[in-house]
Amino acid sequence: MALVLLAPSTAWSYAPAPVRDDTPRPLVEVRGAATVRDARVSVRCATQTFVTRESHCTLRATFELVADDELAVTVSPIATTRFDDAPTARESTLAAGSHTRVSVETGVDVTTHARLRNGPWILPPMVVRHPLFGDSEGLVQEDGTNERIVVGGPAVTVTEPVLDAQGDGVRITARATEGTRPAHLTVDHASIERRLHVAMVLPARHTALGPMRLGGPVLAGGARFRWDPSEHARATLRVGYEVSLWEYGFLHTAVETDFESLFESLTLDIASPNVLLIIPSFRAGAGMVFRQLGHRDPDLAVRLRAGANLFPGGLDVDADWWPSINAWTLSLTGRIGL
Repeated sequence: MALVLLAPSTAWSYAPAPVRDDTPRPLVEVRGAATVRDARVSVRCATQTFVTRESHCTLRATFELVADDELAVTVSPIATTRFDDAPTARESTLAAGSHTRVSVETGVDVTTHARLRNGPWILPPMVVRHPLFGDSEGLVQEDGTNERIVVGGPAVTVTEPVLDAQGDGVRITARATEGTRPAHLTVDHASIERRLHVAMVLPARHTALGPMRLGGPVLAGGARFRWDPSEHARATLRVGYEVSLWEYGFLHTAVETDFESLFESLTLDIASPNVLLIIPSFRAGAGMVFRQLGHRDPDLAVRLRAGANLFPGGLDVDADWWPSINAWTLSLTGRIGL
């Protein structure tokens, strides 16, 4: 369950991403001697950034396929492929000497990734407190990559394509290449495939640098008590935002209410890492609270805070000293960070 909580759509991993040892199967796979010429590739991408960066691209390619010998052609089910502007079967044969205009269209998704530098055994407090939006040196951001082989085969000659790309932040290349195919994709026992290759790279969010790192929002709720048996506890709600200083210090600003008064607070705390997934990230800090509304004049308090987080959920205990009334209040709140 813990690993699930720490792995939202960021696609986190605890080890370096595995080296890709496979290549995609061609959208148009050609067996036999052929020439691909007048290749034109168009790519349009739309990119959005939320937790990760994600881009949806539409790839369209056209080329003339010249059959030097009789060809056996297989088209991929993930693309819409037409021969001479007519739908084609999954498997087809082209006669020697024929010239066929081929058009291919497919969608390509490119998503950046993040991995924990030292996880899962030691998680920096920022990663624990703000797994969605927090910046941390312990969270390594990695570019997203994807590729398509538009057409390929061991006896295919491919001329350099013309590329028309609007990547919206995605770096796009299209070129004629040669490469070794995995054994299970080898055609006619050939080890080298000639192909029209399109690659897309989406740069990741920056990896945090410098002393100050963006954190994320905090939502909290609980109860506020006066250290006086005659006073009743009051429900309290808090909305705040945190940034970190050198990974282990946190500056927390918040607005809160006990449904009688309005409070603004500024707190600085020092936090420990989460260890072995089960030992919480503990924190201790101090700050100031400013109060308005209610049954007495505006005033302020000194806040002492202790708390702990186990993944995004946590608990804060705040003791506030109010010089104007010579009294303490105690707040117990559960919190969740994003």
